[in-house]
Amino acid sequence: NKELKKETSNKKNNTIIPSEIIDYEKSKKFAVIMPPKILKTPKKIKSKPKLVIIIDDVSFKWQVKKIKEIPFAITPSFFPPTKIHPNTPIYAKEFTHYMVHLPLQAIHFHHPEPKTLNINDSYKTILNRIKEIKREFPNAKFINNHTGSTFTANKNAMIKLFRALKFNHLGFVDSKTTPYSKAEIAKTFFNIPLYSRNIFLDNEENPIYIKNQLKKAINIAKKRGYAIAIGHPHIVTLLTLKNSKDLLKNI
Repeated sequence: NKELKKETSNKKNNTIIPSEIIDYEKSKKFAVIMPPKILKTPKKIKSKPKLVIIIDDVSFKWQVKKIKEIPFAITPSFFPPTKIHPNTPIYAKEFTHYMVHLPLQAIHFHHPEPKTLNINDSYKTILNRIKEIKREFPNAKFINNHTGSTFTANKNAMIKLFRALKFNHLGFVDSKTTPYSKAEIAKTFFNIPLYSRNIFLDNEENPIYIKNQLKKAINIAKKRGYAIAIGHPHIVTLLTLKNSKDLLKNI
């Protein structure tokens, strides 16, 4: 109840809670507009389209409870434990599938999470951090980045990270907080499972907007076979997903 009241209070006071969306919006301001890629005509999909819905920033018990009320598969991505949210490894045990939400250096970020990895960190520092996360979340198969517009755009940093992930048998889901991500390049050095976000669900905390974003993700999945959508544990996001089962009949 305290956690829920705090979130509501933050919203009333217009407190900005750092997220991938904020990082993405900031990084776009520094992006050079590139010509669109010419995409090949997608092959006809024989199997059912697949949609992965990831909820980032999962930290507290009430969020876990709300996620579990959603009547279809959701992948929570848990923050590594800190003093503010110390119990995330315990909450992760309540799910058969989950991810770890790894804080990485952002462009303009005034309040980074503790132990956020930076581009100047040594391979040893990054490796030890990933080993620590693997001990805390032994059943994790993937991590995805929390913020990270600076880190994921740095080739050397991403190579070090992928090397550490490879050593710990982990894959990477790129939250795509920058158009300059070097994840694909890093994969050529250390071939780990790699996927990328297609849609952010809750750039706006509005149920109509969130449903429309979900429909866009579904259309991408129908065209290419799968899609990855990322949302956040806002009350409106979780409630809208809970009431969207009818959209996922053939997914």
